[in-house]
Amino acid sequence: MDFSNRLTIWYLQNKRDLPWRDTHEPYQIWLSEIMLQQTRIEQGLPYYNKFIKAYPSV
Repeated sequence: MDFSNRLTIWYLQNKRDLPWRDTHEPYQIWLSEIMLQQTRIEQGLPYYNKFIKAYPSV
């Protein structure tokens, strides 16, 4: 089994359920990238959820 297959299997078994993984909306994905650049997901996720609720689109 090559590395990319092993990595894909590992990811599918270990990935976290995150809101921006369930969307194809560029705004929400971009926002997650910006907000979570310098923080842990556990700490930034509540801020992300509040922001998306207050400002669901650009």
